[in-house]
Amino acid sequence: SEAQNPATTAWRTARERQKDNAASYAGAAKACERMHGPRPRDISKLGRSCATAGFADVPLLRAVSDAAMLKAQTFEVQDLVNTAWAFAKLLVADMPLLKVISCASQRRIEDFNHQDMAMMTWSFARQCLQDPPLLASISRHAVRRSGDFVPQTLSNTLWAVAILEFHDEPLLKSLAGAAVKDIARFTGQGLANTVWACASLQFADAPLLQAVATTSLATARNFNAKDIASTAWAFAKIAFENAQLSEALTAVALNKLRNFSVRELASMAWSLAAQLLYDTPLLDGVSKQAIEKLPSGDYEGQAIASIAWAWSTLAITDTPLMQALSVAACAKAGDLGPQSLANLIWACAS
Repeated sequence: SEAQNPATTAWRTARERQKDNAASYAGAAKACERMHGPRPRDISKLGRSCATAGFADVPLLRAVSDAAMLKAQTFEVQDLVNTAWAFAKLLVADMPLLKVISCASQRRIEDFNHQDMAMMTWSFARQCLQDPPLLASISRHAVRRSGDFVPQTLSNTLWAVAILEFHDEPLLKSLAGAAVKDIARFTGQGLANTVWACASLQFADAPLLQAVATTSLATARNFNAKDIASTAWAFAKIAFENAQLSEALTAVALNKLRNFSVRELASMAWSLAAQLLYDTPLLDGVSKQAIEKLPSGDYEGQAIASIAWAWSTLAITDTPLMQALSVAACAKAGDLGPQSLANLIWACAS
C-alpha cells in the first residue's frame, strides 16, 4: 500500500527533518535493490528525500541512480528535475546519471515549465557541470516561455547560467525583459543574484540594471550581508554608476558589518576601490572585521588578494591589516591563483 511504500515513508521522514532516523532510508534502499520495476515517482521521491534531509547515504544513492538510469525514459518531467536536484543538493556528481537525465530532459523539454527549467539549470550549476546541449535546449524553450517566469525562477536561472558561463544573448534579453516587468516583487537575494549574473556575464542591459538599482535603493535596508556585498560588487564590476545606491549600500553595510564573512568583506572592499570611493568609516570597519575573522581560515585565497588590492588601490596605509593578510596568505598559499598572487605582490610593492 502507499502507506507502507518505503519511498513514501522516507519522504515523510525527510519532510520532518528526521535526518538521524535512517531506518526508512535503509528500507528504501533494500526495496530499490530487490525491485526490478520500481515506479519512476518512487525513485525520484527517494532521491529528493535524501537531499531534503541532508542524508547522503551512498548505498541508497547508488540504488536510486541505478534505478533512475534504467527508468529515465519513462520519467515524468517532475521526476527528472527532482532527481537532478537531489544529487546536486547533496553535491554527488554522478556523471552517468546526469548524462541520462540530460538526454531525457532534452527530449521532454516542451513539457518543462519555468520552475522545471530553473531547477534543472540550477542543478547543473550547483555542481559546475556544463552541458551545452541541455543548456541550449533549455534556453530555446525559456525564450519562448519567458513570460511565465516569476522572480525566483528568473533570478535562479540567471544565476545558474552565469555560474556555467553560458552567455546566450536571446535568453538573457528575454529573461531581462521579464525581470524588469516584475522587479518590484524581487527579494533582496533575487536582486543580488540578478545583478551578480549580469556582471559575471558582462551583460550590461541598461533597463534591467536601472530597475535593479531603483528597487535595491528602496529595499537595501532589508538586505543581508551577502545581498549587500554581491550587489555592491556587481554594480562596481559592470561599471554602472548610481551614487544614491552606492551611498545606501555603504550605510547599510556599515550597520551590518559584523555579519559579513571574509569573502563578503573582500567584495565590499573591492567595490569601493574599483569606484575609488573613500568611505573612511566603512573602510575602517572592514579592516577591523577582517583582522578579527582572517584567523578562521574560512574563505578562499582570492578574498585575501582582493582586500590587499583594494587598500593599495586606495593608497591606504594599514599595517595591522596588511600583517593579518600576510599571515593569511602564507596559510592559503596553495589556494592562491596567478591573478591573486599578482595582486598580492603588487599590493606589497605599493
